[in-house]
Amino acid sequence: MASAARLLQARNGRLLASAEELGRWRIRLPPGLPALSHRDSRYYALDDVDGLEYRIDPATQVLLVQGRPDVFLSTRINTGLADYSAPLAPETGGFLNYDLQMQQQQNVGRLDGFLELGMFNARGFGTSSFLVRGTEGSLRTVRLDTAWTADDPGEQRSLRLGDSISRPGAWGRSLRYGGVQWGSNFAIRPDLVAFPQPSIGGEAVLPSTVDLYVDNALRLSRRVPYGPFTIPNVPVVTGEGEVRLVVRDALGRESVVTQAYYASAGLLRPGLHDYTYEAGFVRRSFTLENDDYGRFFGAGTHRLGITDRLTGEVRAELLKDQQTVGLGGSFLWPAAGILNAALAASRSPLGNGALASAGIERQGRAFGFGLQTQVNTAAFTQLGLGAPQYHPRQLTVARANYSSSGIGSLFASYVHQANRAQPDVDLVSVGYNVGLQRDAFLSLFTMRSIKGEPVRSVGITLTFSLGPRTSASALAVSQRDGVTPSFQLQQSLPQGNGAGYRVSATGGSHPRNEAGLFLQMDYGTVSLEAAQLEKTTAFRVGATGGVAILGGRLRLARRLDESFALVKVGDYPDIPVYRDNQPVARTDASGSALIGSLRPYQKNNISISQQALPLDAQIGALTMTVTPVRRSGALVEFPVKAVRGALLRIFLDDGLPLPAGALVTVAGQDEEFPVALRGEAYVTGLASRNELWAAWKGQRCRLDVELPRDAGPLPVIGPLACHGVVP
Repeated sequence: MASAARLLQARNGRLLASAEELGRWRIRLPPGLPALSHRDSRYYALDDVDGLEYRIDPATQVLLVQGRPDVFLSTRINTGLADYSAPLAPETGGFLNYDLQMQQQQNVGRLDGFLELGMFNARGFGTSSFLVRGTEGSLRTVRLDTAWTADDPGEQRSLRLGDSISRPGAWGRSLRYGGVQWGSNFAIRPDLVAFPQPSIGGEAVLPSTVDLYVDNALRLSRRVPYGPFTIPNVPVVTGEGEVRLVVRDALGRESVVTQAYYASAGLLRPGLHDYTYEAGFVRRSFTLENDDYGRFFGAGTHRLGITDRLTGEVRAELLKDQQTVGLGGSFLWPAAGILNAALAASRSPLGNGALASAGIERQGRAFGFGLQTQVNTAAFTQLGLGAPQYHPRQLTVARANYSSSGIGSLFASYVHQANRAQPDVDLVSVGYNVGLQRDAFLSLFTMRSIKGEPVRSVGITLTFSLGPRTSASALAVSQRDGVTPSFQLQQSLPQGNGAGYRVSATGGSHPRNEAGLFLQMDYGTVSLEAAQLEKTTAFRVGATGGVAILGGRLRLARRLDESFALVKVGDYPDIPVYRDNQPVARTDASGSALIGSLRPYQKNNISISQQALPLDAQIGALTMTVTPVRRSGALVEFPVKAVRGALLRIFLDDGLPLPAGALVTVAGQDEEFPVALRGEAYVTGLASRNELWAAWKGQRCRLDVELPRDAGPLPVIGPLACHGVVP
């Protein structure tokens, strides 16, 4: 790299460069390097920089500098793959989701349904869900979960008040309870990868291009200056893989660095905390009773990334007459995989108990396996565990899988459960999947018990892809009572509006035929289904959708399981609205459309098509970006408005056109419209009656313009007389 530089030369011939020049050359200054002050600047002798070589060409007065890679400052390359954007506080609003099914069988009607009520504001969102069950003459509603949730994306944590599901940790069990839950929530930070990612680096002798490949897929391409460089936190998927770095300099020379990696979601980055603390009353008779709560408990789980390869965990469960504490950890052994272990001890009226578990897991590109075993004493107890005689004293699960592009994929698993009051269970299952041709797939599976109650099942499935949304499958399953064949043809619903269907037939000892038609609209999905089992026929009609309250308006919509937005496109009806370049809705008579399934805490691109707007529309933007909060709504208003315009033909008193270059303004507006040839000027922002002014060389005249009722998209008005202006 050639550039002008001002250097000092000592009497002994040594060259000195200022700190600014060395920084511009990207030369690292070692600590304690002696310096010389000159004119308020610090100069360093090039000879004092270890590993640096230089020479001067007297004829051209060119200083040539070269050195070892560690002499130069390292370049840090950011992958730039994060998609997180701090969301704006949501508007206050609410929503209702419904899924209702009316069934008629043998002249007996039944209603089944699911309802979810929600509201949101700047402090979070709350939901309450219900089951609806009705038969002729009776209707019962059962409350499921009711909770208020507040997310804090900046700290990657959430607070939930109400009904929750506890976090099990390495050795615990999940259970439903009513109370408070506070802890880490990495899901609200899409840019954050909690597990350790590999890093890779190299050296560039000249300015070069760096291409980063992860498992043969190009993930990054950057220009780098000369010197060393590093790429920390390479974006990889979990499991075994390979990172390849291709460095190509300005002379076309190429060097390749290859590095194997193993990444696991079971590990945490060093120094990263993952915690959940919860307390409340254990929920009982869920889906049967509204408010059946039992014992009070407190529990906490805290994980810490100790190193890139080691993650530790501590968990405690505290009840009035029962306490359980334990430790867990995961360790990466690159040659084998992820090793995990846990130990827990309990104290209760049953006595002191203990639990131990250990396992190993590895998922490679072609071969993977896993082995996990857990044992516990009869007196061991924990949250969510029933009576000792009903939980196993040992549980072992083993699995293995192999896949190849040529022969397909094969998997096998083994489960051993040693019970206390019941016979032991040993199950073996094997499966095989292969693509027969471009649009056909074959699956084989078998399951058999080694001990305990005899169980045997063998099946074969053949699936055909008949189009982007259409598929057909044939299945045959052999069990103790014979072979059961079945066939199914289905077309899934599109992302936008449209229809789908499903037809299936099952043979064997209990033949069954089913057919269903599904229609998806902006306002929800309706279904009509019929089923015949032996000599009994049943019919079912369903409706699924949502209702949103946002911006002071109530809107019908599809089911609102994620974030959503109310989009406003001026007052224009029937304008298609796109989410990530896919059509998802059309505006109604007021120019509004409700868009669902937005990704929370991520940038969502919502766009409209210019071709769908009329010619008199003034468009400020065709694409808007919205970053919504989870389970909340946002208002997105496109800067689009109707601008009524007209082509005016203006003439002077002598019959000549107003000269080109004159300016026309609308009274009360700042915008100026130039006059072109033949006295023509295209003016926008017009109302039904308008006061306009034309100016030329310090002269002005008033023009009174009235738009016709049926003006059309581009009316032509004139001739208009401009009195008092002379050329």
